[in-house]
Amino acid sequence: MNAFNETIKHYDHVDILINNAGILDDSIWEREISVNLNGNIHGLILGMEKFLKTYRQSEEAVIVNISSVCGIECYGFLPVYCSIKLAIIGMTRAWGCPAHYEDSKIRVICLSPGATDTPMMQNLEPVRLIAGHYANTRAGCGSRGAGTNNKVRQKRKRLDR
Repeated sequence: MNAFNETIKHYDHVDILINNAGILDDSIWEREISVNLNGNIHGLILGMEKFLKTYRQSEEAVIVNISSVCGIECYGFLPVYCSIKLAIIGMTRAWGCPAHYEDSKIRVICLSPGATDTPMMQNLEPVRLIAGHYANTRAGCGSRGAGTNNKVRQKRKRLDR
């Protein structure tokens, strides 16, 4: 909330909000849900009900929710994180429906980037080892099954050359 207040002090208005909260550690899954899911829901609702209704300059506004490729593809070694990111995609689809847009003139969209070199990713060597083992020994989740993992392995082989 402080960052938003500072932005308003400096710019007077805001028409675009980036809604992103993230930790990656399924071993502390309750905190992961609190930060990643509840934080994003809270940010979206505050953005729609308070900030953009009050402080936007344009007739329309945008909220960009940040999910992850983990919400699109299932990674069995990160079940809680993947579930949360899938929920953010679902939340975006629900709040982004035409009825909400017509009522609020706030467009809600989602970006789902792949792994990005951030501090969150710095201490993930154990996750990388598990991920490599999982991709090589098990079929993927969801409707695409083993085909997805075969495609990933083929891409890795091409990149390793």
